[in-house]
Amino acid sequence: MIRKIYEIALFPLSLIYGAAVWIRNFLFDRGILPSGEFRVPVISIGNLSVGGTGKTPHTEYIINLLLPYFRIAVLSRGYKRRTKGFILADSRDNAETIGDEPAQIMKKFSGITVAVDASRVNGINEIIKRAPETEVIILDDAFQHRWVTPGLSILITPFNRLYTRDRLLPAGRLREPASGSRRADIILISSTPATTTPMDKRIIVRELSLLSHQNLWFTSVKYGSLYNIHTCDESLLSLDDIRDMQSEILLVTGIANPDAILEYLKNFSPDVTHISFRDHHSYSESDIIRIREALSKLNPANRCIITTEKDSVRLRLIAGLRNHFDDNFYYLPITISLQEGEKKEFDNYIREYVEKNRTNRKIS
Repeated sequence: MIRKIYEIALFPLSLIYGAAVWIRNFLFDRGILPSGEFRVPVISIGNLSVGGTGKTPHTEYIINLLLPYFRIAVLSRGYKRRTKGFILADSRDNAETIGDEPAQIMKKFSGITVAVDASRVNGINEIIKRAPETEVIILDDAFQHRWVTPGLSILITPFNRLYTRDRLLPAGRLREPASGSRRADIILISSTPATTTPMDKRIIVRELSLLSHQNLWFTSVKYGSLYNIHTCDESLLSLDDIRDMQSEILLVTGIANPDAILEYLKNFSPDVTHISFRDHHSYSESDIIRIREALSKLNPANRCIITTEKDSVRLRLIAGLRNHFDDNFYYLPITISLQEGEKKEFDNYIREYVEKNRTNRKIS
């Protein structure tokens, strides 16, 4: 009820916001504002809503898919970094210089190029100039960046909040009207529950009213093993061990939607305490004090801290983190998965697009 009142009160502002977005898209659609095309294959991954749809794990899935066959570059704007302009990342960079998600990708994939630039056009030009061997560029969170026309556009929408069931900002979470989905070549329904039936999927397909050129697949979240936050090595301690020992968990998150990981960890511990910060939160010494105070209230002989992989990138920027916390501090990576039949179709679609278009690497 409160949410409905909130949406009604903000609806006039949503109309104003929607009008501004419509004008912008109209100018791009008519060619009044230019949108650059490139001969190097460009894959854009993004969404219509703000935060929490799983863009980074989907980006990592595509990197893993293409890495054995192609030379890859990932370009992001580097949200909340403390630098400006184009940066071609190297071992000296971290979440402060390139942003947390690019830093996470750079650490996990040593064989790719990672760059950040608020201007995707300039960023692509710089990548081609500085890393001319690049055969495919993946744009992270670029669906609204209309200055580039990607060769392949992937739109992600969460199962529990499809863009067709949402409203424009500020009454809802949409950055642009649902009609913007027509620009997508692929629509991925993320966080699909394991209990989803074929009938459930058919209902969603009808609701989204796909265009003839669009393809739709369903993806699910898969949690990995625990990793030690200090060493980044896979831990000998498993979540099953935590369940068997009935350990208490302190969960620390700075992500848009922590509900999923919170509910998942409740399957392994009778006592999960959660400290939640805003998405892309930059941790400070005062935050460390707050975390230590919460930890001190748990059983010292049978407790651990768990955070997300993205948060671990920012937490490790705290000087002397190991002095504050012992080795019972872990991060929990996530990946995405598709059902076997859908996985083969999706993987082949992505690889065939890059293979078909990678021969020409000069800017048009």
